[in-house]
Amino acid sequence: MLSAEQRRLSSHLDQHLNEARWRALKAGLRWYWVINLIAILFLLTRFYIFRDAHLLLVNVLPWSYEWQLITMACVCLLLPMGWLWLSRQPHAVWQPSLWVCGLCWGMAWASVGYTISIVDLKGGFNLIFNMVSLLLIVLETGRRMLNNWFELAVSREHENLVLARKLDAMASRDPLTGLANRRHFDQICKSAIAQGTTLETPLTVILLDVDFFKRYNDHYGHQAGDECLILVAECLEESARESGDLVARYGGEEFVVLLQDTDLAGGERVAERIRHTLAARALPHEGSEVAPHLTLSQGIAQWRQGESLVMLLERVDGALYQAKGEGRNCYRLAA
Repeated sequence: MLSAEQRRLSSHLDQHLNEARWRALKAGLRWYWVINLIAILFLLTRFYIFRDAHLLLVNVLPWSYEWQLITMACVCLLLPMGWLWLSRQPHAVWQPSLWVCGLCWGMAWASVGYTISIVDLKGGFNLIFNMVSLLLIVLETGRRMLNNWFELAVSREHENLVLARKLDAMASRDPLTGLANRRHFDQICKSAIAQGTTLETPLTVILLDVDFFKRYNDHYGHQAGDECLILVAECLEESARESGDLVARYGGEEFVVLLQDTDLAGGERVAERIRHTLAARALPHEGSEVAPHLTLSQGIAQWRQGESLVMLLERVDGALYQAKGEGRNCYRLAA
């Protein structure tokens, strides 16, 4: 059984392969159109030369060989318009339509071959048979070689794209908690500030610090300290419920929550929710001076018009410092 991640990557590969086939098909059909047009013009020129030299039988078929070639030339000239229409259709429409068009065009060429074998006095049948046999061998051999090369190239390209996405995701994620890292937070927060400047929407930031985390590490060990940070990250993500909220690890035992389209009162509600969510987990902390379980100190600041990210972080850091200085296990609002 394939995992969800494997199924997702397989689906992406199929989609990427279809898109690459579509691009290759567009380029190949241009070449195919030119070759067909040249071949038709060659046969039409050959017809007039052979007719004047009385090397063709006339009135032996119900249709005119000349008009057969002229009709195919006109259809070939109109093919780009049909291709333009097909290119705007979904995959479920253009693929079977292309198969039908290819079948009809192949039957048209088969009828031309039949006509030449009947009306040509200079061994037309042998000419057509040899040309078609050689063409089929060359096309089938080339198709197999190009298809194998094409799928290998697309597969490698897809693997490179997946790897690039994974590396990009790793560059923006904290490896321990799985939260966004400070670099990603700074990018998103700058974008949110730019949006707030344009649309005048509120923006609130909460900076959090685990109370007496060094004592927790010393008492329970570094492995337990890592598990503690993971638990805090889970509580923060559970408490930040809006789609635009971003939870990030700011560094060490510090975390930050970005609340877009949220004012200071909304930030206070989220801070209270964080506090109650963590308290419900009741993770023991014997080294704490404020509670028998793990707690957080929080600073809250609402972005002001004209304020940069650095200025906003300085204010929220000041609020956090105030909360830690006034007993911890609480939050304070930035001035």
